[in-house]
Amino acid sequence: MSRPLTSTTSPAASGERSSTAEPLRGRSLVIARTGWMVITACTLSLFVAGIPSEFATLGTGCKTGCVSGQLSPGELRALHDLGLSTGLYAAYGVALDVVFAAVYGAVAAAIFWRRPEDRMALFVSLALLTFGTTTFPNAASALAATHHA
Repeated sequence: MSRPLTSTTSPAASGERSSTAEPLRGRSLVIARTGWMVITACTLSLFVAGIPSEFATLGTGCKTGCVSGQLSPGELRALHDLGLSTGLYAAYGVALDVVFAAVYGAVAAAIFWRRPEDRMALFVSLALLTFGTTTFPNAASALAATHHA
């Protein structure tokens, strides 16, 4: 019976570069963690600040230029025909966005907690956090529509 051929030399011994990047250490690790925490604090504060604006926006109808999730007059009539209030619709929309952001934030925090020295893990956790709090949820767009500055 023949065995498959395997290489006994490591990539470092044969002069090849390893496919894994060296982990962050020292000053670069402190800078990366600090930057991650600053960006996290900014995105979470914008998300939390946008929740009241999102609730107010979803609770009112629009005539023209509707913000994402805002109901047109026809949709408002259909909502009332179903026996549902605009407050319930707004609460549901805000709760859905909070759950969505919480799941993305929890996964980002788990990645950051488990691999804080890995460059790619920091990048992925930051991307998950910013996507989950500013891209999909309507809180940021409602805040921007309410407070133009």
